[in-house]
Amino acid sequence: MMITEEKVDDIPYLRFNPKEYTGVLPTVIYYHGSHSSKDFIRFQAMTIASFGYQVIVPDALYHGERESIKYDVKYIWEIIFKSIQESDVLIKRAIEKHDADPTRIAVMGSSMGQ
Repeated sequence: MMITEEKVDDIPYLRFNPKEYTGVLPTVIYYHGSHSSKDFIRFQAMTIASFGYQVIVPDALYHGERESIKYDVKYIWEIIFKSIQESDVLIKRAIEKHDADPTRIAVMGSSMGQ
């Protein structure tokens, strides 16, 4: 499995690729929950990638590398809406730079990422 740390615009993300892949890949963008970060989702992402998927795990606004703040429920909708807006950027990057199959892209997550 190949794991890389990358960034597009101001969105840091981890990218997990299955071993010995060729051609376009089905891709999952996996959003973590509140009080988490892209680094805490490694096990889940590696598990998904082991089934042949490329997995992209971004840090949500105010999490991980993105100006971590003490959690406050007043930010939850700002974070969720920002993640929705940024999904277009991540999908475009996945297709243009990471061999994502544009007909097989899924978005999933846990907690705040659902």
